Amino acid sequence: MNQKQQEVRGIQLLTDEQPRRVLHGSLGLLDEVPPEDDCVVFTNQRLMGFSREKNRHRKILLPMQSVEAVEISDPAKSARPLLQGSLMLVAAVAVIWLAAAFDATGILSWVIALTLGSLAAITASSFFVAEETAVITFRGRTAEVTLPLRSPQALQDAYSLLNDFFREKAGQETPSSPTPLMDVPPPLAVPANPGSGEDTSNADTSSLSKESPQGQGWRDV
Repeated sequence: MNQKQQEVRGIQLLTDEQPRRVLHGSLGLLDEVPPEDDCVVFTNQRLMGFSREKNRHRKILLPMQSVEAVEISDPAKSARPLLQGSLMLVAAVAVIWLAAAFDATGILSWVIALTLGSLAAITASSFFVAEETAVITFRGRTAEVTLPLRSPQALQDAYSLLNDFFREKAGQETPSSPTPLMDVPPPLAVPANPGSGEDTSNADTSSLSKESPQGQGWRDV
């Protein structure tokens, strides 16, 4: 990622703001922001979503800290097209068999069988052709950024990016990413005990016996 760039697709970067990650809808994670196409850009301060709807270009900006939820919608394939296609193919074979059994083979029976066979192939092929694409959605308090994921690589990178995002949001280390998505404050350091070599319990007891009148009385008994 070019650390010296001053803007991203016409959006001026803030002070000390740097682009960190780019998620493309088809190519997955990229090193540079593409001049076009739908993508999501992560900086250390903001989340930028770029998309195109009909004849309009949409640009949505969210502060990184305001992103409260991330959703990945991955459509599951149904076996119904395969089942329907198989039934149509069986029906086509049954038509040919019945026509031969009753000695009624003719052009009509073959037309019916070929029609059922064609419909079976078309119906079954819809199982292998994805009608819907996966979608990742980043939800903020007042807006959301949505990116369609049109390839298995983009979907895989989206899951990886999602895990890194919430690790860094929780203040955990992300070994898979050399540069964090956002600036996470370091954990508070626990001050070292300068008198670690001494027994603190004895020191507290001695101070109590010197300062407490009741403790002085115990010593006199």
